[in-house]
Amino acid sequence: MLTRTDPGTAPGIGAEDRAGVSARSMALGLAIGVPVSLVLLYVATRGVAWEDVRAAVREADLAPLAGAVVVLAGVYVVQGLRWRWIARRQAHGSSRSFVGLVVAGVGANNVLPGRVGDLLRAHWLSRRTATPRSRTLATVVVDRASDVFVLLALLVATYPFTPRRTWIDRVFVASLVVTAIIAAGLVATRLYVAHRARDGRTLPLSVRLSWPGRQLSGLIRGTAAVIRPSDLAVATALSAAAWGLWTVGLWLVADALGVDLALWQAAFMTGLVNLGTAVPSSPGFVGTYQWLCVSGLGLFDVGASRAFAFSLVLQAAWFVPTTAIGVPLAVRLSMERRRG
Repeated sequence: MLTRTDPGTAPGIGAEDRAGVSARSMALGLAIGVPVSLVLLYVATRGVAWEDVRAAVREADLAPLAGAVVVLAGVYVVQGLRWRWIARRQAHGSSRSFVGLVVAGVGANNVLPGRVGDLLRAHWLSRRTATPRSRTLATVVVDRASDVFVLLALLVATYPFTPRRTWIDRVFVASLVVTAIIAAGLVATRLYVAHRARDGRTLPLSVRLSWPGRQLSGLIRGTAAVIRPSDLAVATALSAAAWGLWTVGLWLVADALGVDLALWQAAFMTGLVNLGTAVPSSPGFVGTYQWLCVSGLGLFDVGASRAFAFSLVLQAAWFVPTTAIGVPLAVRLSMERRRG
């Protein structure tokens, strides 16, 4: 059960706040993401021997694969607990509720373009708790930012030991830049709210009453409210636990396919693949996922065919369960009426 606990000074929920993800935004995601995915899939499949891929999948050891499925499922449980902690000033809810929203969001990402699952779970939380969507979106922003910080830390820690290639150097630099921008944005919201509280200045009334002004104001206030040092420490610890589980799951998949990876290499692949899928792509990250796995494992002298088989099995280990559970959840949540 989820209940609203922090009404604050945000305006009431209007029709705009209750709207889900528009057809226009999904069309834009398809228009950008599908071509990118097709290009990356083409690049990933060059040099792949399909008979070798089929043989690698058929001969996979089922015991470590089963372990990988269980461990990867644990990632979403930890992420649900983390989001519950971050959002606790906006809404009280059971761990099961927040885990369900996270899995439903992942399920939506699996079948819809543009990673709209994160926007949808903010919308679902808003509707369930009668909280302005800008506030619930702020909790998702901080939630996802904590992922980015930990994944970048994995890349930074393992990058010095990784063979140098031009493309990985560029990915590393781009990750640093994007993470710095996210961090600067979070700090700026905190500083802005603190500054406004001291001098009492605010935006003109006409701006504050406009739809963009209400959304931006709620997003800034909501973000500032959940980036306190103690909150970030807990969120970071839970993020580290989640991506530590993912690293183990990835390593188990590699072991099942006979791909010899050290734990630090599994950590590098975790950071690379999950940061890389932030790029707009087709539903389920098809193409993007294959290119990242094939290119990343290629740094460690894993052949294209076995690396491609690895990408399929790793993706299936989380995609199939989250789609089977998350999509029905997403449909049910989308059909719910707003509470309150």
